[in-house]
Amino acid sequence: MERSETINYGNRVTLQGGGPQSVLSVSIRESRPFTLYAEATVQVPPTTSRASVLPQLTLNWGNGSAFSEMTVPVYGATRLPVVARSVEVFANLVDVKTGKDVIDANIRCVVSAFLSHGTEGGASRPLMQRRQGRGHEGLLAQWPTGLAVVRAHHPGIAPRFLQFFDARELAKNGDVPAFELPLPPLPGRATEDRPQGIGFLDGVAWSVSATWGVLTRDVGADVSLDAELFA
Repeated sequence: MERSETINYGNRVTLQGGGPQSVLSVSIRESRPFTLYAEATVQVPPTTSRASVLPQLTLNWGNGSAFSEMTVPVYGATRLPVVARSVEVFANLVDVKTGKDVIDANIRCVVSAFLSHGTEGGASRPLMQRRQGRGHEGLLAQWPTGLAVVRAHHPGIAPRFLQFFDARELAKNGDVPAFELPLPPLPGRATEDRPQGIGFLDGVAWSVSATWGVLTRDVGADVSLDAELFA
């Protein structure tokens, strides 16, 4: 079967430093609906936090000389519908602190993607799910995801810090968070909105800490947490 008539087309590439790398390129005779399915697995040295590395896809699609472009993060499995005659997909690793490409050759990412005819009616980004917590610690997810929205209320009279850890288990004293927010004393509200999400590649554990930058668990805290995650 000629490539111009390919119905399913996929590829698996390993990113290891450097810039964007081509994942797949498909062209057919006429515009049709497609769905792109993609997954990414990041491997880092023990001294590096996986939450500091974000895999992302750049998708170019169009018809004739007209093209659109979209860049999306990949948290676990991602599904993106498009309608086009030609589709190109590139992948790269981004340092979430600098926004630049990761150049460390010790950091690897395996990206798998395939393109299928038809759509499932999904949105142009991963679906969202809402998670809630109450108390001084908890788990929001035990799978790769992105933390997009945080709303927290702290009724205490002393300042505290809401810390999030890239882990599938509850954090321990001395652990270093992947992301944290200050919780001021009364009225003690903290909010954060990240449309692209903060990447967590093992899971999302949270805890209330008496110190910034390292966990000192406040077991007496009673924080109400409302969060939105990529599904």
